[in-house]
Amino acid sequence: MPVDTQVGEEELRHIRQDCEARWIFTTRSMADRFATLMADHDGRLMLLDVGQEDKRSFQRYLAELAKTFPSVDPHDPAVLFYTSGTTGLPKGVPLTHRNVTSNLFALMRQQLLSDKDRVLLPLPLHHVYPCTVGPLTPLASGVSVVLSHSADRSANPTGTDRW
Repeated sequence: MPVDTQVGEEELRHIRQDCEARWIFTTRSMADRFATLMADHDGRLMLLDVGQEDKRSFQRYLAELAKTFPSVDPHDPAVLFYTSGTTGLPKGVPLTHRNVTSNLFALMRQQLLSDKDRVLLPLPLHHVYPCTVGPLTPLASGVSVVLSHSADRSANPTGTDRW
């Protein structure tokens, strides 16, 4: 379930409680914000940008995983997106595995991507369209995906023109 990093504290707390998240995958820069949400609940905070030496490392978790995956039904929820909350607190909208794969297969049939392509993701992933078209379709097609640190050139951490 992707969440907008700019969502307010009240909305973030509501989303965490509403979806009953037991795991949060985030970055070091956002960890403190999410750690308070996990303190009151059984849960685990995983970091995507640390090495395996950190006990919160996503890489460490992957190394510990069993190599089997649970079976899923096409009608099982696959992802949960939250509305912008313009008429109150955000509401969760689930998409099933069938919803997601139907969109992926339709896009893949268009043969818009080849194995020589790389896709840059400039759009936020907490909305259905950019999440499906952005990382899911390229990854399902075997295409590399590039995540930028920010769409704001002033946020370029290297201070160069190279992204």
